[in-house]
Amino acid sequence: MKAILLALSIGLSPLQILADHLRFTLPLLGTEAAPATVHGYLFSEKKETFIVIDRLAPDQKPPLQTLQAAAQAHHCLAASNGGFFHPNNEPLGLMIAGGKVSGRVNTDSSVASGALVIRDGKPRILRARALKALPRPWPRHLLQTGPFLVENRQVIRGLSKRRQARRTFIATDGKGTWLLAVTPPTTLNQLAQALTLKGGKRPFPIQTALNLDGGSSTALWIAPEQSGQTPFYLKEFTRVRNYVGIIPR
Repeated sequence: MKAILLALSIGLSPLQILADHLRFTLPLLGTEAAPATVHGYLFSEKKETFIVIDRLAPDQKPPLQTLQAAAQAHHCLAASNGGFFHPNNEPLGLMIAGGKVSGRVNTDSSVASGALVIRDGKPRILRARALKALPRPWPRHLLQTGPFLVENRQVIRGLSKRRQARRTFIATDGKGTWLLAVTPPTTLNQLAQALTLKGGKRPFPIQTALNLDGGSSTALWIAPEQSGQTPFYLKEFTRVRNYVGIIPR
């Protein structure tokens, strides 16, 4: 496992190994803000994988109140907030957490245009329209979210260039390396551009990147590498319906 720091700024800097962290620069386009730091967790699907955690699962009593509580209850190496949800806490799309299904397939909303699908421990990112063709039974873990930021190494056209907010995203090189990360306030377009711009220093070439819920929902928890150490915890401002966790395979 590798906890990483990503420094977003206008300029570029070489990769640096700093203790247990990997720091590199992404050019954040369209802003004059001072360099900011993005936190993330980098892993190989050969050793670790994603799970979906339902904060309001019927067998979870009392309900999980924070990301840290959820991560520790499920023995996660790292975890973040999950996908979008309605004001009544119903997921905005299909959610499957540990084999328990909530919501339904949503092909109408851009914030449910993709899905993180984990079957037999292997994660994939699919388009929402592909979910109805998934073989049954359903996978044990699945979460609709969106929009896509990067697909086939190309920035998705039409992403917002106006609203800046904290962001959470999942990215992969398509070859088994994955990243779960949170950013300081940025637009969706700025983030997608930063993830694909040639010359940027990244841990791997990003094939696909999918946005999770952001803004006040944004949170990231990373377990300490040694007992007795304090976990990294970028706290959420509001309670969410679900979380994305990372566990050993």
